[in-house]
Amino acid sequence: MPTSAVSEIDRAFTIRQFCLIENISPATYAKLKRRGLGPREDEIIAPGVRIVRISPEARDEWKKRMTALRESKAAQVERERAHQQRIEAGRRSAASDKHVSKRARCQRGRRRK
Repeated sequence: MPTSAVSEIDRAFTIRQFCLIENISPATYAKLKRRGLGPREDEIIAPGVRIVRISPEARDEWKKRMTALRESKAAQVERERAHQQRIEAGRRSAASDKHVSKRARCQRGRRRK
């Protein structure tokens, strides 16, 4: 392998490559970007050309921000709130007259002809 070859980790990524490497969808990337949570993008703009790349440093900074966000107190409170909301939704569903556990059982052997 030539010594001038750039390793996979040390090169800049397109948005699509970044999404593949981080295992997120382009829609999720766009949502993060709209909320100001996306990685820093380096743009090369020339007449008729716009090239967007995400540098390895920007990727590292983004990972650190996402880790800090995930570990923040606000994120923990939000996870707990969402968990309690799912539990309550399950309780309400089970209490409903339309819940699958409260449907009349099929009478086997009595089919229409």
